[in-house]
Amino acid sequence: MNLYACLESRLAEECYRRDREWRNAVKEYTKSDKLTQAMQYLIRIQSITFSLGDSTEWYKIQGDYRRLRNCIAHNEGRLNERFRDRNKLKKYVDRRPALTLSPYGDEIILGKDFCEEALGTVSRFLLSVLIASRKWLQPTR
Repeated sequence: MNLYACLESRLAEECYRRDREWRNAVKEYTKSDKLTQAMQYLIRIQSITFSLGDSTEWYKIQGDYRRLRNCIAHNEGRLNERFRDRNKLKKYVDRRPALTLSPYGDEIILGKDFCEEALGTVSRFLLSVLIASRKWLQPTR
């Protein structure tokens, strides 16, 4: 799911525009992935008014979408015993008609409907973060 990487990159870019040393500024809050670091920087250091706990999009992105992305990126999309979060991801795939396992093995197949849903979720999340950071009010340089 390149979409996850795109979101991560876009938020990191927003942080970098505000402070080239933004990752150092957020180290005391979190040692996790870059996406979480970016959000912690924007919320805690830049004081944007945004609650991750109230965001259903954040929940999907950091939960199911992240597990799916990790399976694709680190396990060739195979939902087998090598994948650490196999059981959680298997339950998610089983509940989603737009996600299936290949008939020849354990490869996850992303359907068009899932891709459209994921794009909408990530787009809504990014837009809400940018609005909260008042980016939309600032002229582009």
